[in-house]
Amino acid sequence: MPGLRSQDHGLPNSTGHEAHQQTKTTRTPLPTSAKALPSLAMEIAIEFIPSQMDVLSSTTTEAARKSPLRLLTQDVAVLITKLPYLPWIMIPFLTLDPDAELYLSLRGVRDMILQSWLFILETAVMFFTIPAFLILPGTMFILVATSICTLICIAAWPMHGSKLAYSKMDEMTMAKAQQHENERWIFVNGSMTTHAGLQKNVDRLSKTFGRAVIGVHNKSYGLIADISECLVQRCFAYSTRDVRITIDYVKACLADPTVSKVVLIGHSQGGIVISLVLDYLFADLPATSISKIDTNFGIMRLKEIYTFASAASHFNNPRFGFTRQAPRYIQHMEHYCNEYDMVGQWGVLHNTRMVLDNRYSGNVFVRAGATGHMLIQHYLDVMFPIPISAPQVQDEHGTEAAVAGGVDECFLDKVVEVDETTANRRESIAARKLGITRRDSGFEEFVNEEEEVVNNADDGRGLRVNDEGRVRFGGLSGQASPIGWAVGTEARGKTTRQLSRLWMYLDGGDPADGATPRGR
Repeated sequence: MPGLRSQDHGLPNSTGHEAHQQTKTTRTPLPTSAKALPSLAMEIAIEFIPSQMDVLSSTTTEAARKSPLRLLTQDVAVLITKLPYLPWIMIPFLTLDPDAELYLSLRGVRDMILQSWLFILETAVMFFTIPAFLILPGTMFILVATSICTLICIAAWPMHGSKLAYSKMDEMTMAKAQQHENERWIFVNGSMTTHAGLQKNVDRLSKTFGRAVIGVHNKSYGLIADISECLVQRCFAYSTRDVRITIDYVKACLADPTVSKVVLIGHSQGGIVISLVLDYLFADLPATSISKIDTNFGIMRLKEIYTFASAASHFNNPRFGFTRQAPRYIQHMEHYCNEYDMVGQWGVLHNTRMVLDNRYSGNVFVRAGATGHMLIQHYLDVMFPIPISAPQVQDEHGTEAAVAGGVDECFLDKVVEVDETTANRRESIAARKLGITRRDSGFEEFVNEEEEVVNNADDGRGLRVNDEGRVRFGGLSGQASPIGWAVGTEARGKTTRQLSRLWMYLDGGDPADGATPRGR
């Protein structure tokens, strides 16, 4: 059990799992101070957080409830508690995969030196800005600040390139991509990613899933500058250049009648970009354009979202109605994360497990006890390696390394540990936040959380009602939250392969036509 693993290694219980037979569960908060890294011999489990149901759409993003300055203060405070995970974003470091981000090539070493120099410079600026503002004359302070910003831009310039990157495909990948020429796969890179790194990312995604991939370059100006930009994007919903480019390109794809499917993939800060893009699309475009509705054949949900180590604080995905059966604008949304990845801890994990009244749609897959933040080296090589001749990665968790000639059976074929507690608590909070329940055309007072469900009848909206027609929800302990309970039980005993959709695209597979990708 995750709790036992954390206890054995002196780590906090951050998973919230309990035995399936238990009816009342509690969760230990995520760590707020430095903790020991898990033992290298520790077995890695796959945890699964079911997608938020929130049938009556009572939850909202924190930006809808709090001022930007309050959000900024809160985000900085949470980020500080996650800093102990910072050293582990590059662990495991060694790799034999020449496409991996930390592979010791000449260009890779150069980029590491530039990033290290930018980190030192920006750290000094962060500590001396206020003293300099108080001591230096106004004109002198402006000149010094301008000079430092110029120096940062000059140092970061060799890592930049064009705003877009197109995947370079070999003949085999090209042949697979031509079978899906009506699809558009768009990728947004994360923080501290150079243009060469973006090119590697889109090339690997293209080779892994057999599609042409276009990458939007989210430029890096060093770790601290990138984190600062994340804070501005999350707290002020600021549309940076990469957000604007992505919005325009996705709109063009959705308006194109020849495009049948649009898939967005984001890594790290790219998750924030995609989250903001979705907010604009939901506001600007009709649902038929976003969902690609075919009136002759019913609703064809063809837009999909996948993120790795998402730094986003929310993910909206409205329904077409206030029923559990009502489809969402985006049918498939999945988030993948290593448990001890600092960015994932700050983003997807904190905002699903700790901010329970927040809107964060999509299934979450967590490699419990795993470290690392690099897309290729720490995620794709381990979770979705190239089906043919996948490189062997030097990983301290040897059983998790990619196996040549097939996909990573350890990740895809492990039975997931369902975080039913989080699922129940999120749905219970959603019901309490609404404060009322619906009965026919009227409203009733919210039922006391200690009242028991009289029967398991379903009112057609996925809500259980008793003989009097009242909806029954459990309290924060999640002992009687029917929607969360149902979602959690549906995933019991299943493997990652059975719950994930993304893996079905491996080697050019297509979930729509029932194709069985290699390695299944």
